[in-house]
Amino acid sequence: MESYEHSRIRQQILSLDVLPEDSTEYCQWIQAQDHLELLRENSLSSEVIVLASGKYTYVHSVTVPRDALSTNNAIDLLGWNGSPLGGRAWYMSYPQRGTLGIEKDEFSNPLSMLDKIQPLVFYRHITGLRDEGAYYSEVLQEYLHLSDAHWRQEFSAYCNFDLNGDWQAIVSITEKGRDSDVALVTFRREDLEDYLRASDSVLVQTFEFMLVDFSRFRRWPRESDKVTEETENFAYKQTIDPNRAIWTKGIQILYPGQSRQIPGRNEYCEFIAYDLRNNQVVTISTDPVETNSYFEDSDNSLPYDVTPVFFRPEVLSKYKADKEKYTISEEGRYIDCRGGWGLRAYDINEAGQVHAYLCYLRGLPYQEQLHWLSFNEAPKANISQRAFINDFEAEFSDNTPILTDVLYLLRNWDRSSYDWWNLRDSRLLEGVSTPVTNSKDEWAQAFTDLAKLVVEGFQEKILRLRLDAIGVLYNRQDRSLALLEKLLSSQSTEVESIQLDGLRLVQQIRTLVSAHYGGSKADSLSRDAIKSHGTYRSHFEAICSIVIEELKTIEEVLDSGNVT
Repeated sequence: MESYEHSRIRQQILSLDVLPEDSTEYCQWIQAQDHLELLRENSLSSEVIVLASGKYTYVHSVTVPRDALSTNNAIDLLGWNGSPLGGRAWYMSYPQRGTLGIEKDEFSNPLSMLDKIQPLVFYRHITGLRDEGAYYSEVLQEYLHLSDAHWRQEFSAYCNFDLNGDWQAIVSITEKGRDSDVALVTFRREDLEDYLRASDSVLVQTFEFMLVDFSRFRRWPRESDKVTEETENFAYKQTIDPNRAIWTKGIQILYPGQSRQIPGRNEYCEFIAYDLRNNQVVTISTDPVETNSYFEDSDNSLPYDVTPVFFRPEVLSKYKADKEKYTISEEGRYIDCRGGWGLRAYDINEAGQVHAYLCYLRGLPYQEQLHWLSFNEAPKANISQRAFINDFEAEFSDNTPILTDVLYLLRNWDRSSYDWWNLRDSRLLEGVSTPVTNSKDEWAQAFTDLAKLVVEGFQEKILRLRLDAIGVLYNRQDRSLALLEKLLSSQSTEVESIQLDGLRLVQQIRTLVSAHYGGSKADSLSRDAIKSHGTYRSHFEAICSIVIEELKTIEEVLDSGNVT
């Protein structure tokens, strides 16, 4: 899906290029004032036309070194004929020398100041192909690399991630063909201006509007062209056949604006925080001048950079709800936004509060700081024991969430390449997180993610082969947990069959609650979780404690060769 602004420009060109049937409207149309206004508006648009080829509209833009235009303006460039067509380089044979060389089009021009122009788009043609795919637009590779832009077919654009982790179109492309009567390439203004500033260049737009009804047109008159200079950066000339046709050809020069402020910089929030240095709860800004280093010996009493700030656990819900965009690691204590920002050293204290350090909060984009600010509250307990040991004593802590132990064991399983369990997708390891709020949905989703990771990883075909090898009967309808229970029971000295209660409960919650089945059973599971453990978090951790022991037993039996 193309961007809104690109679509708007395309529709505007299509509308302008409709030949009026009324004679009065036609005489007005050939004046090209509406077409010229398109260029004037585009000089301020969020997307800049770099290439446009319609029925009556043609625009081609290049960059020119700023110093090359130091003594020239738009009217001086009216004699330049620029085109995106043609190759940039080709082989050239020299029969007399019997050699083969490479010729390069340096886009030289009688106007010496344009010897170093740089096209941003090359309109390529596939030799021998005549269908609608014969022509396509190729973007300057240097520009794409600097913008870290990549082609995304679904957006018809070269895109990168913005600070919010969302795709944004950097170069949008519409090819002329069955679905469109105009070829159009637009560049996102902010990124284009960054390129112009970095290369000390300006953008030169050449345009032509040959507005004529060719069914009654004979030839262009020999009289001199009428030249109009609106500003030093916008000029055009017109060849006029009164009331019949006007050929408008012009130049517009676009200079980059002032250096834009990088979003999120020099914008700070004030958080309620626990000032470790002065042992008090105060409001502190993320502005770096308001704090200093924990290791810095200073005469002032400024709070430390590692001042902890506390939040309601719902602050994490935004990130858990979009796992494609955000990665939350309980093991590594970090949150990452794809292509955007990262927050380090967060954790959850015994009161269930999320806490993070001021020095890392200040690194978030301003809008993200505002999100965290909306959940900010005074501390109810100290930072977690794990955070204290890791961050202040610089030692490893054994006091890790039980989910970390589950993930650690499964990573070992994956590295061991067991035939009876397979990690279907490495992203599943990052997708599981402990529920921290009172949300039933978050609790159910945590068990769903755990079931996808653990239960769905067991290979039923292999488990059946193992049972066949030892002569244990099973039903064809038995799934992985039932097969595992039969395998474990066959090796047990106990009279009663072994039951994988933890894993079965994980799967049950996933089936009944996460799938939104109605009825008393699903409601009973969630009520019992709160009644027996007080919080969804405690319940999840308790089940994980059972699951880790069951997984160890499964590994001991299936990997030891004891299944005989």
